[in-house]
Amino acid sequence: LGAFLEGMAQLRGRLAEGATMPVFRYYGFDCSLVDQFAARYGVEEFVVSSPFLPRDEIIAELVRAEFPLLFSTADPELEARYDAKGFYPGKVFAYFGAKRPILCVPGDGGQLDDLIRETKTGAVLGSGEEIAQHLSESLGTHRDRLTYNPEEDRVKSYTRQELAGQLSVLLD
Repeated sequence: LGAFLEGMAQLRGRLAEGATMPVFRYYGFDCSLVDQFAARYGVEEFVVSSPFLPRDEIIAELVRAEFPLLFSTADPELEARYDAKGFYPGKVFAYFGAKRPILCVPGDGGQLDDLIRETKTGAVLGSGEEIAQHLSESLGTHRDRLTYNPEEDRVKSYTRQELAGQLSVLLD
């Protein structure tokens, strides 16, 4: 969260006068923590946070988002645990369905990063500088032409229908 909001602060300093600053929207348990971090980085005017929304409202927000933000964890202390190579949070698959370019911050240094790169569904960004640079380039003069060109066959292989079919083959 800190790296992303640091990136937002750096982006604000880079945008040309009159350019529109993106708004970060967060819905969940940690909305007070999000507000604290936003104040720490001086970007509170560009952050909207509130408790959970009903599912249909969240889906509508997700579809409207320019970049769904996927927070991940990268922790070397996990080396001996089952998730030492990273893991897929459930949200990544919901984000695939939204068909919007995902911003994964900071990346897990493992299978989640690989999944996003292999499917070409977004970018993995680890630092405030990388985030500011990526957003600056993506939201610049071509904001109305953001591209999303995933590897559809790879993305399709992660649908419930496809995975259920694979499971049924294993169970037979």
